[in-house]
Amino acid sequence: MPSLRDIAQAAGVSKSTVSLALRNSPRLSATTRERVQRVAREMDYRPGPHLRAFMVGVRRNRRSADRASIALVTFQNKSYWDGRFRFHYQKHIERRAEVLGFTVDLVTDATSLDQNGRLHQILTHRGIGGLIFVGESDAIRDCRLPWEHYSVAMIDDSLRTPSFHSTCNDHFHAVETALTQLTRLGYRRIGYFQPPSDKAFSRTTFGALYNYQAGIAAENRIPPPNRGEFIVDWVRRQRTDAVIVMAAEERIRRMHQHGMQVPESVAVAELALLGDESDIAGVVQPNREIAESAVDRLALLLAHNERGKPSRPTQLLIRGTWRDGSTAPAKTC
Repeated sequence: MPSLRDIAQAAGVSKSTVSLALRNSPRLSATTRERVQRVAREMDYRPGPHLRAFMVGVRRNRRSADRASIALVTFQNKSYWDGRFRFHYQKHIERRAEVLGFTVDLVTDATSLDQNGRLHQILTHRGIGGLIFVGESDAIRDCRLPWEHYSVAMIDDSLRTPSFHSTCNDHFHAVETALTQLTRLGYRRIGYFQPPSDKAFSRTTFGALYNYQAGIAAENRIPPPNRGEFIVDWVRRQRTDAVIVMAAEERIRRMHQHGMQVPESVAVAELALLGDESDIAGVVQPNREIAESAVDRLALLLAHNERGKPSRPTQLLIRGTWRDGSTAPAKTC
């Protein structure tokens, strides 16, 4: 295993310069950082476990202004991000990063920045070599960043084969949990209303539904809605007494507008509660655990100096938990 001194000799720089370059320090020019990092990769440099543990402690004790930065990157604009995702992911990412000795730079609207070549320029100028992307698998695949300069972790619920190591909610388990809990509450004709969407997501969630239906009476097996079918029409046609949905608040509002009361006419459970919905029954998505795992994964990649697209990206699925709510009370008869 090459030492910092070996890398310094090969790159024609000092040992301290190698140390700064491997930490992606903005104190060095982008050209020097990239050249030293390339030499380190070619020599298959990996820091030892004792050094990695020591550096975690060093980062924790640094003044905030001196801490290494990672970037939280989204392809959404800032107003959309602030309205939906800031509370659910960003705060947990920032807290975990602080524990590990990092600060977090938020980069929004990454698509337009990438198209005009500014994304790599901004990240390089800030001395950022670690990225956490949230969502938008297709946008990440189309991104033109020189990946060999970056360590990357993803938070992605699409369940497609990831380009990078990713963490997401276990939607198969979420459907299983919702079905089990609704059955416990006394419901028998339980349906899953999910219009056509991402194929990988649909295969996963409907796979859990069909697995459950294989063990119940045939007359209680509710088929999925027809393409374009309205939820109220589907519930009435199938005589459903409980339905599992995404975006429950919007579904319930539209059901009420068309004369279908919840839970009097039908019970409703949300498949992926974000945690702040008003008394809706369903599976609470493990946002904190997902965010912390993404930071932990990125910190490990940075510690090992692993950059670029992995040859075998992995996907970590984290299970949510059921929460009772007024939209699916226990049946009394």
